Amino acid sequence: MSNHSGAIQESIMRDMKEGVMTIGMDGIISFVNPAAEKILGKKAEKLLKKHSTHSTLLELHMNP
Repeated sequence: MSNHSGAIQESIMRDMKEGVMTIGMDGIISFVNPAAEKILGKKAEKLLKKHSTHSTLLELHMNP
């Protein structure tokens, strides 16, 4: 994928009304859109580059 198409894809995900997070195979969060920030009650800066599992995401949602 070229950088241009990657930028377009990221722009679309950022503007979605649904919460979107991208988590790599290593478990590191690499993208959080504004809707996901609102759902989780956390700013992207606090989530990006952090290791995540399903249980930590549930904990974030249950304890904002």
